[in-house]
Amino acid sequence: MVTALRLDRPLTIDDLEELPDDGSRYELIWGEVYVSPAPSIRHQRVSRELVKQLDAHLTREQTGEVLAAPLDVRFDRFNVVQPDIVVVGSVIADIITDERVAGAPSICIEILSPGSRGQDNVKKRMLYANFGVPEYWIVDPEGPSITVLSLEGGVYIERLPGAGVATSAVIPGLTIDPSTLAVSGS
Repeated sequence: MVTALRLDRPLTIDDLEELPDDGSRYELIWGEVYVSPAPSIRHQRVSRELVKQLDAHLTREQTGEVLAAPLDVRFDRFNVVQPDIVVVGSVIADIITDERVAGAPSICIEILSPGSRGQDNVKKRMLYANFGVPEYWIVDPEGPSITVLSLEGGVYIERLPGAGVATSAVIPGLTIDPSTLAVSGS
Protein backbone atom coordinates (compact mmCIF):
# COMPACT_ATOMS: atom_id res chain seq x y z
CA MET A 1 0.00 0.00 0.00
CA VAL A 2 1.24 3.48 -0.90
CA THR A 3 1.12 5.91 2.02
CA ALA A 4 0.98 9.71 1.74
CA LEU A 5 2.70 11.94 4.30
CA ARG A 6 0.82 15.22 4.63
CA LEU A 7 2.08 18.45 6.17
CA ASP A 8 0.73 21.98 6.30
CA ARG A 9 2.71 23.08 3.23
CA PRO A 10 3.83 21.60 -0.06
CA LEU A 11 7.07 19.69 0.38
CA THR A 12 10.08 20.19 -1.86
CA ILE A 13 13.05 18.18 -3.08
CA ASP A 14 14.99 19.55 -0.09
CA ASP A 15 12.47 17.97 2.31
CA LEU A 16 12.61 14.70 0.39
CA GLU A 17 16.39 14.57 0.72
CA GLU A 18 16.05 14.83 4.51
CA LEU A 19 14.02 11.60 4.76
CA PRO A 20 15.81 8.49 6.07
CA ASP A 21 17.52 6.09 3.68
CA ASP A 22 15.53 3.12 4.97
CA GLY A 23 14.96 1.15 1.76
CA SER A 24 11.48 2.56 1.12
CA ARG A 25 10.61 4.33 -2.12
CA TYR A 26 9.90 8.00 -1.47
CA GLU A 27 8.24 10.05 -4.18
CA LEU A 28 7.13 13.66 -4.22
CA ILE A 29 3.96 14.35 -6.20
CA TRP A 30 2.48 17.85 -6.18
CA GLY A 31 4.35 18.57 -2.94
CA GLU A 32 3.12 15.45 -1.08
CA VAL A 33 5.44 12.62 -0.10
CA TYR A 34 4.34 9.09 -0.98
CA VAL A 35 6.05 6.05 0.54
CA SER A 36 5.85 2.69 -1.22
CA PRO A 37 6.95 -0.67 0.15
CA ALA A 38 9.45 -2.81 -1.72
CA PRO A 39 7.96 -4.46 -4.81
CA SER A 40 7.03 -8.15 -4.92
CA ILE A 41 9.17 -10.82 -6.53
CA ARG A 42 6.67 -11.11 -9.42
CA HIS A 43 6.91 -7.36 -9.99
CA GLN A 44 10.71 -7.55 -10.04
CA ARG A 45 10.73 -10.48 -12.45
CA VAL A 46 8.42 -8.67 -14.87
CA SER A 47 10.58 -5.56 -14.53
CA ARG A 48 13.77 -7.53 -15.24
CA GLU A 49 12.30 -9.16 -18.37
CA LEU A 50 10.96 -5.86 -19.65
CA VAL A 51 14.31 -4.11 -19.08
CA LYS A 52 16.12 -6.92 -20.94
CA GLN A 53 13.82 -6.59 -23.96
CA LEU A 54 13.92 -2.79 -23.98
CA ASP A 55 17.70 -2.74 -23.63
CA ALA A 56 18.16 -5.23 -26.46
CA HIS A 57 16.07 -3.07 -28.81
CA LEU A 58 17.55 0.27 -27.75
CA THR A 59 21.12 -1.04 -27.97
CA ARG A 60 20.60 -2.74 -31.34
CA GLU A 61 18.91 0.31 -32.87
CA GLN A 62 20.98 2.89 -30.94
CA THR A 63 17.82 4.83 -30.14
CA GLY A 64 18.15 5.42 -26.42
CA GLU A 65 18.75 4.05 -22.96
CA VAL A 66 16.61 2.15 -20.45
CA LEU A 67 16.96 2.76 -16.70
CA ALA A 68 15.23 0.95 -13.83
CA ALA A 69 14.21 1.95 -10.30
CA PRO A 70 15.39 3.01 -7.90
CA LEU A 71 16.09 6.12 -9.94
CA ASP A 72 14.80 9.65 -9.44
CA VAL A 73 13.03 11.46 -12.24
CA ARG A 74 12.92 15.11 -11.24
CA PHE A 75 10.36 17.31 -12.98
CA ASP A 76 10.62 20.31 -10.64
CA ARG A 77 11.19 21.01 -6.94
CA PHE A 78 7.71 19.65 -6.00
CA ASN A 79 7.69 16.53 -8.20
CA VAL A 80 10.28 13.76 -7.99
CA VAL A 81 9.21 10.19 -8.75
CA GLN A 82 10.75 6.77 -9.19
CA PRO A 83 9.03 5.08 -12.13
CA ASP A 84 9.70 1.36 -12.33
CA ILE A 85 11.38 1.85 -15.72
CA VAL A 86 12.20 4.85 -17.89
CA VAL A 87 13.28 5.05 -21.51
CA VAL A 88 15.25 8.09 -22.58
CA GLY A 89 15.52 8.48 -26.35
CA SER A 90 18.87 9.43 -27.88
CA VAL A 91 17.54 12.84 -28.90
CA ILE A 92 17.06 13.87 -25.24
CA ALA A 93 19.93 11.90 -23.67
CA ASP A 94 21.23 15.08 -22.04
CA ILE A 95 18.47 14.88 -19.38
CA ILE A 96 20.40 11.99 -17.80
CA THR A 97 22.78 13.30 -15.13
CA ASP A 98 25.02 11.42 -12.72
CA GLU A 99 22.32 11.62 -10.05
CA ARG A 100 18.95 11.45 -11.83
CA VAL A 101 16.85 11.98 -14.91
CA ALA A 102 16.21 15.73 -14.95
CA GLY A 103 13.09 16.21 -17.06
CA ALA A 104 10.56 14.20 -19.00
CA PRO A 105 11.78 10.80 -20.27
CA SER A 106 10.51 9.50 -23.61
CA ILE A 107 8.58 6.72 -21.85
CA CYS A 108 7.70 6.18 -18.18
CA ILE A 109 6.68 2.64 -17.29
CA GLU A 110 4.88 1.59 -14.12
CA ILE A 111 4.27 -2.04 -13.20
CA LEU A 112 1.07 -2.36 -11.22
CA SER A 113 1.08 -3.76 -7.71
CA PRO A 114 -2.06 -4.30 -5.62
CA GLY A 115 -1.33 -1.18 -3.55
CA SER A 116 -0.24 1.07 -6.42
CA ARG A 117 -3.08 0.77 -8.96
CA GLY A 118 -4.82 4.01 -7.98
CA GLN A 119 -1.61 5.98 -7.79
CA ASP A 120 -0.30 4.68 -11.11
CA ASN A 121 -3.62 5.04 -12.96
CA VAL A 122 -4.55 8.48 -11.62
CA LYS A 123 -1.86 10.54 -9.88
CA LYS A 124 1.10 9.48 -11.99
CA ARG A 125 -0.93 9.58 -15.19
CA MET A 126 -1.83 13.22 -14.46
CA LEU A 127 1.72 14.05 -13.37
CA TYR A 128 3.36 12.55 -16.44
CA ALA A 129 0.89 14.28 -18.77
CA ASN A 130 1.40 17.61 -17.00
CA PHE A 131 5.18 17.43 -17.46
CA GLY A 132 5.02 16.27 -21.08
CA VAL A 133 6.11 12.61 -20.92
CA PRO A 134 5.26 11.55 -24.50
CA GLU A 135 4.36 7.96 -23.58
CA TYR A 136 3.23 6.24 -20.41
CA TRP A 137 3.07 2.45 -20.27
CA ILE A 138 1.11 0.70 -17.53
CA VAL A 139 2.07 -2.95 -17.17
CA ASP A 140 -0.31 -5.31 -15.41
CA PRO A 141 1.61 -8.47 -14.47
CA GLU A 142 -1.68 -10.30 -13.82
CA GLY A 143 -2.59 -10.34 -17.55
CA PRO A 144 0.05 -9.82 -18.42
CA SER A 145 -0.91 -6.74 -20.40
CA ILE A 146 0.57 -3.39 -21.35
CA THR A 147 -1.53 -0.27 -21.79
CA VAL A 148 0.25 2.28 -23.98
CA LEU A 149 -0.84 5.88 -23.43
CA SER A 150 0.29 8.54 -25.89
CA LEU A 151 0.27 12.22 -25.01
CA GLU A 152 -1.91 14.21 -27.41
CA GLY A 153 -2.95 17.77 -26.67
CA GLY A 154 -1.82 17.49 -23.05
CA VAL A 155 -3.85 14.34 -22.26
CA TYR A 156 -3.12 10.66 -22.61
CA ILE A 157 -4.96 8.72 -25.29
CA GLU A 158 -4.95 4.94 -25.04
CA ARG A 159 -3.52 3.46 -28.20
CA LEU A 160 -5.02 0.19 -29.32
CA PRO A 161 -2.15 -2.25 -29.67
CA GLY A 162 -2.11 -4.53 -32.70
CA ALA A 163 -2.69 -8.15 -31.71
CA GLY A 164 -2.03 -7.30 -28.05
CA VAL A 165 1.52 -6.15 -28.74
CA ALA A 166 2.60 -2.85 -27.16
CA THR A 167 4.05 -0.55 -29.79
CA SER A 168 5.79 2.74 -29.08
CA ALA A 169 5.07 5.83 -31.13
CA VAL A 170 8.18 7.62 -29.80
CA ILE A 171 10.88 4.94 -30.12
CA PRO A 172 10.97 3.62 -33.70
CA GLY A 173 10.38 -0.11 -34.04
CA LEU A 174 9.91 -0.71 -30.31
CA THR A 175 7.34 -3.45 -29.65
CA ILE A 176 6.85 -5.67 -26.62
CA ASP A 177 4.62 -8.73 -26.54
CA PRO A 178 3.12 -8.83 -23.02
CA SER A 179 2.91 -12.63 -23.12
CA THR A 180 6.74 -12.70 -22.95
CA LEU A 181 6.50 -11.04 -19.50
CA ALA A 182 4.54 -13.87 -17.90
CA VAL A 183 6.40 -15.15 -14.88
CA SER A 184 5.68 -17.81 -12.31
CA GLY A 185 5.46 -17.03 -8.62
CA SER A 186 3.81 -14.13 -6.86
